[in-house]
Amino acid sequence: MVKQFVFHRGDSSSELCSTIRQFIGEYPNGVTVTVEPYYQQRTGKQNAMYQLLVHRLSTQSGLPEEYIREEAKKIAIGWGYPVKRDEQGYPIEKDGSFVGISSRDANIAQFKMLIEGLYQLALRNDIILEDVKG
Repeated sequence: MVKQFVFHRGDSSSELCSTIRQFIGEYPNGVTVTVEPYYQQRTGKQNAMYQLLVHRLSTQSGLPEEYIREEAKKIAIGWGYPVKRDEQGYPIEKDGSFVGISSRDANIAQFKMLIEGLYQLALRNDIILEDVKG
């Protein structure tokens, strides 16, 4: 069983310790505590913007939307967008390029890379994306 707790800057360390002690009390053999950064999930507005950009690029280029998404991921991978991994933890490759994680699994910072990747893709193909505000 996994329990997740999110603590923010400014939360007291005694509150964190109290929560961990309470959790340890439920498991006499001990627990493993993992600390990792908390990333805010993207908003509906960002999702809508992403879909609009994908649709416009597809319409203006004549390329399928799935192709546009995958090309934007390839660009974003160059900036640190996460790579999809197999069961052993090895990066998955397709047609000589790494495959990015699903946009559904991207946090807000990663999703911004995808959106910027779409703009770069448009620029590379001389496509102007007008009237799109983030």
